[in-house]
Amino acid sequence: MIRCKGMLILLTLMMMILSCCGEVLIRSEDIHQRIYKTYRQLETYQAKITVIVTSNKTTKEYVMNQWYKYPNKFKMMLLEPEGFNGLVTIYNKGKIVTVHPDMQGAFILHNYTPVDKGHLFLTDFFENYYKSQQTSMQTFFQGQAKYTVLKADIPGGHAHRVSQAMWIDNETCLPFKMEIYDDNNKPVITIIYEDIKLNVPMKEEIFEISE
Repeated sequence: MIRCKGMLILLTLMMMILSCCGEVLIRSEDIHQRIYKTYRQLETYQAKITVIVTSNKTTKEYVMNQWYKYPNKFKMMLLEPEGFNGLVTIYNKGKIVTVHPDMQGAFILHNYTPVDKGHLFLTDFFENYYKSQQTSMQTFFQGQAKYTVLKADIPGGHAHRVSQAMWIDNETCLPFKMEIYDDNNKPVITIIYEDIKLNVPMKEEIFEISE
């Protein structure tokens, strides 16, 4: 009788564990689908970000605004540090221009193909993630917040850009941060998203290049 009760308790416990595992799996699949639908249909976004670049000797921090418009229009404007504030880089239809308020004129490249924009843009990450054969997805807690962490290898064999990971807030489906890792799995670039808006109306004038 005691043995039967023990078996019953064990079976009940196993059912509870399996039930919990099933619930976690469903939720995991649900957030993955939400992320996919959100960023598959991304037409525009604008964001204020902090970029932290770490090397063996120094750590540098930059604050900038970003704009993106599908399929291939990008803009960055540096806000900090002092001396670089106001520096603007625009990529639009095969042209890239860099302008600074203190510069006379602008530096323009024609017929430019952005093979590597430094992986600084949100769209770069998701394009790489959904093409990569080496990906992972994990859940990460920070305080009361819950994040889904997507990670993928970066093609090209660069020792200082081997893989990258994106933290997505499970509640809002917005990015919290992105990190790029070297061959020792140490972050060499960290991007913190302070303010980001997806699929907002965006005028073409933002990406105009004056020659």
